[in-house]
Amino acid sequence: MSNSFCRRLLLLIIGIAISIGALPNVRVFAQARRQPPVSDQKKNKRPPEGGQQPEEKKEEPLPPDLTGKPQEAEKLLVTTNVVNVDAVVYNKNSGQPIINLKKQNFTIFVDGVKRDITNFATPEAPITVTLVVEYSKLGEIFGYYGSGGMESGQLEVIRPMAMFLSRFITPEDYVSVIAYDMRPTPLTDFTNDPNRIQQVISLLLRNHPAFTDTNMFDAL
Repeated sequence: MSNSFCRRLLLLIIGIAISIGALPNVRVFAQARRQPPVSDQKKNKRPPEGGQQPEEKKEEPLPPDLTGKPQEAEKLLVTTNVVNVDAVVYNKNSGQPIINLKKQNFTIFVDGVKRDITNFATPEAPITVTLVVEYSKLGEIFGYYGSGGMESGQLEVIRPMAMFLSRFITPEDYVSVIAYDMRPTPLTDFTNDPNRIQQVISLLLRNHPAFTDTNMFDAL
């Protein structure tokens, strides 16, 4: 490459640089990025028909007589002439019920105000009871020697059980019977059927205990 050609090329580059420097100030703008929506509306959400904006649901105001007042539950007022109060009194030490109490033994207060007791009675109420009976060879042996060998040993237990079921269980009461030796065996669910009660008594009389050991804890 000749020196004249290099000189011309250098002059050409200098001329282009001078031409660019002679141009007025040129501002270059970068393409702005797309800004995310500022509202909480979803993108590409279809506008409502007719161009109307959806109306926000407004809560209905409280009535004037309830505004600024605490809300209370509804009250139901009932007028009555007689109120029955059932009570059972137990001995604190023995846990046994106390009977033969009189009207003078009770006092009733309502909201701190003493009320008069107009009627007082001790009615009989139905009972629901479970009779747990030991039915073991050991009890049969003791019963046999207790009677002097005159009768079967299991009668020592079955006789008072049969008397209780026959005399004290009324058609309004319910009773269940569980016999136990090593393990408890339910003989009948709660019933007030006299025929079913007699079947339980007959079942114990026809059979004999199988084990000597007893487990009253599991039976209870």
